[in-house]
Amino acid sequence: MTEIIPPFLNLKNLTYLCSNCIYTLFFLIFIPKSKFSNIMKIEGTKSTPSVVIEQGFIEIKGRSIPEDSHDFFSPIITEIQTFAEALADKTEIRFRLEYINSGSKKYISTILGILNDMYLQGKDIAIFWHYDHDDESMLELGNDFRSLLEMPFKVIEVK
Repeated sequence: MTEIIPPFLNLKNLTYLCSNCIYTLFFLIFIPKSKFSNIMKIEGTKSTPSVVIEQGFIEIKGRSIPEDSHDFFSPIITEIQTFAEALADKTEIRFRLEYINSGSKKYISTILGILNDMYLQGKDIAIFWHYDHDDESMLELGNDFRSLLEMPFKVIEVK
């Protein structure tokens, strides 16, 4: 039996799509996601962090130097905005970033802004920013973000 591939998945057709469309298509097809439990999991790569979004917990972990920060972070931001509607009584957000480029900083800042707005609307949110004990740039970045936000934000040294 021959497997029929939908025309929009035909590689020839994909080459005509813009890169944003390809990334969006990738996220729609390959990111495990349950519409009933608000779960999103993205495996980390050499240049992108792993991301877990589930009821009561969000974690972004690893290196964040994607080639196109917008394409990587847009689905995550969309999921967090959707997630806000069904937020658990208490939500813990953990950042465990090894390295982050300037493009990623912009989107992490956007994510933190969304979470801060949710906190100001009465949601119980706590941020935990983990940094390696000898990584002063990640310590400074965590402290910079903390100074801009009103929600609980702990900067935690990891040995």
